Amino acid sequence: MAEPRMVKVKAVTEVRDNGVLHAPGETFEMEASLVEPHRKAGQIELAEKQQATPRDKQVTGGKDK
Repeated sequence: MAEPRMVKVKAVTEVRDNGVLHAPGETFEMEASLVEPHRKAGQIELAEKQQATPRDKQVTGGKDK
């Protein structure tokens, strides 16, 4: 079974993720499939531009997309 993809996010409001409470302003990693529902609820925002995966870099000749 493949490991879930993780995305770095920043809490806008208090957020519970995997039983851990994250305070507003805290940056943490969240499973990618959970990001969109939390973002729509106004609880999180993406912390920074996500880096391309090594596979993406290989396909694009080593440059970030």
